[in-house]
Amino acid sequence: MPENSLFLMMGVFGVISYFGLGALAETRARKRRQQILERKEEALEGRLERHLTSNPQNDTPQRVACGGFNPNRPCQPAMPQATAARNI
Repeated sequence: MPENSLFLMMGVFGVISYFGLGALAETRARKRRQQILERKEEALEGRLERHLTSNPQNDTPQRVACGGFNPNRPCQPAMPQATAARNI
């Protein structure tokens, strides 16, 4: 009879350990995923910050398609009119 109670206690202890260690592993995995997401978010914020702020060493203005504002000149050059070829 004492062997049966010993086996029962070992089984109960094993089941409790199984669920406890599983919960601990899930908590650690969730924490690791959260840390990875935070690092990725910080990296993305850094990239956006670099793109949105001007660099004092390279403070050249962005080129515009018009090459500057000139009200007398159109932004895009006019295409020359195609002349029809004559067959003589």
